[in-house]
This record gives sequence, structure tokens and C-alpha cells, in this order.
Amino acid sequence: MRSRVGRSYSVVLAVLALCIAQAAVTLPARADFTMTQNVVLVQDRGPFATSYNNFAGYRIVRGQRRATWSWGEPRYRVIVYRLTERLKRWNYFIAVVNVANTNRHGPRRASWSSVTIKTRRAVNYSTHSSGHRRVEPQKCRRYPVNLSAGFHGFSAGTTVGHFSTCRDRPSIQRSSVRRGASWFMTQFGAINSATAHKYIRVRRGQRPVFRVTFTVPCDWNDHGTIVQDACSRSRTVRY
Repeated sequence: MRSRVGRSYSVVLAVLALCIAQAAVTLPARADFTMTQNVVLVQDRGPFATSYNNFAGYRIVRGQRRATWSWGEPRYRVIVYRLTERLKRWNYFIAVVNVANTNRHGPRRASWSSVTIKTRRAVNYSTHSSGHRRVEPQKCRRYPVNLSAGFHGFSAGTTVGHFSTCRDRPSIQRSSVRRGASWFMTQFGAINSATAHKYIRVRRGQRPVFRVTFTVPCDWNDHGTIVQDACSRSRTVRY
């Protein structure tokens, strides 16, 4: 079995100041929050569509060994909010990545995906939403995604989003990376939707830059040889 280096595609998004004020209202459902905050929507990008193709093993069909595949078309949306409460020295921002896993086929336990959120500059302090350990296979359920540490206006353990799954036992595992965090989703084909968050504090007058990378398997059959690969797409979101 051989592999080749994952392909990377980068697109720098233009600045778009939507500045839609929302006073003391619950954040939109697409952000999947369960709390109420005073916020301003400053960016709403997507959905960004991609596709995955994951080798899921072999099976015997009429006496012959054939490869099986898990594939789908996830859609990612990147939303950035600014808390309207401004202190003398700081501004607070929330980057939200929503994942909707659509058009899924094949064995759902075989696939995977990851989302990485990094900040490129002007960050004074940040924290992330936590992952979720492997869940119990109980039909269709929604599981909370909690804040991993305390942050201005939010306490540790606050529910900031959900991921939903049917059957199987997927998980979301968070790990720290340089200037950010990464969420690795196992059994991705069994996950209907997922949410990841990054909270940052910057000095007043400075603006954050988020770089979001989506990675999925892109395995393929090269004349009978299974090539296992990973494909990444990145988006840079500026405020």
C-alpha cells in the first residue's frame, strides 16, 4: 500500500463587515448555541462543500474480493461573532465552525474528518470548546459540546453546541496545536452534524484572523492498489 502527500487548497476570503447587531437575543440556531449573549455577527462564510472517500475494507461478493468505500459530502460553515460588551482594553470574539455531513453512503464506521481552527495574530488569550468521548449507540441522539475552560462571560462546562449521531459509536477528540486547536471525528459517517468553537481576546483596535482547515480522507483505487490519502481545504476569515 502506498500513499501520497495530501493536497492543500487555500483561499483568502475578502473582508466583509456585516455588523448585524443583536441585543440580548439567543444566537441563531445555525451557530448551535444554548446560551444568551449580546453579540454582533461580523462574519458568516459558507457553506464550503467538499467530499470524502474512505476505503472501508474488503468483502466477498460471488466468490471475489471487492473493496468497499464510505463516502459523503460534508458542508462547513464559519461564523464569527463579537461580544458587544467592550472593556477598556479588550474585545472578545467567538469563531464557530458548523459541520453538516450530507449525502452519506457506505459503512459509516470507516470514515473520519478533522477541523482545525488557528489564530494568526493579535491574540492575547484564547480557549476552545471540548470534544466528546465515544458515545453509546442509542438510535439518534444529540450530545453536548462544552467549553473546555473558563472564558469572559462563560464558565467552564457551559454547553456551547452539540453533535448529533444515529447508531454506531463516533467520537470527537480535541487536541491542542500551535496557535489553536484541532477536533478529530471518528466514524464520521455516523455523525449528522458537529460544532467547534474558538474564543479569543484581543486588544481594542486589533482584529483577529482565523484560519480554518477541513481535512477528510480521499482514498482511491490505482489499478487494484488502494491508495490512502488525506485532502485538506483551508479558509482564512478576517474581521
